[in-house]
Parts: sequence; C-alpha cells; structure tokens
Amino acid sequence: GDGEASGGSGGGGGGLGSGVEFLTRVSPGANAEYVKVVVVGGRVQGAMLVGDTELEEAMEHLILDQTDISSYGGWLLDDNVVDVADYFD
Repeated sequence: GDGEASGGSGGGGGGLGSGVEFLTRVSPGANAEYVKVVVVGGRVQGAMLVGDTELEEAMEHLILDQTDISSYGGWLLDDNVVDVADYFD
C-alpha cells in the first residue's frame, strides 16, 4: 500500500563506489514497515526488513540467485506496481 518508495545512488557512502544503489520503502501507521535494499550492479546484495513486510523469502531468493533486477529500477519496492513477494518468491 500506502508506503513511499524511493531509490538513490550511494556514491558518498563510505567508499562504496559507483554502481551502488539503495532502494527504500517506508510505510507509517499501525502496520508500519521499513524496507531498505542494497543493489550493486543491478543485483540485490542485502536487505533490511522491519515490520511485517512479507518480503523475506523474495529478498532471500534475489540475494542468493543474484537475479538482475536493473530493469525494475526504483519501483521494485512500489507495491502498487510490482508485488515482489509473489513475483520473485
């Protein structure tokens, strides 16, 4: 739902270098959740999931399989566009 998804480059994050992108989604309210995904070279390298995001298995698959998600851009976490849990699970 009502979460806000965003993406950005992390060029200034402690020597992370180019090609690093952080995708975030924040959903305030009674069912608050916070999702942050670290993408390097179009592949998910890590994720922080707070709350009942239902993305645990999908993120695990993306990290282990090293699936190229570059075609999804910053809207990977926009649940109005892509249901990540169903698509990548």
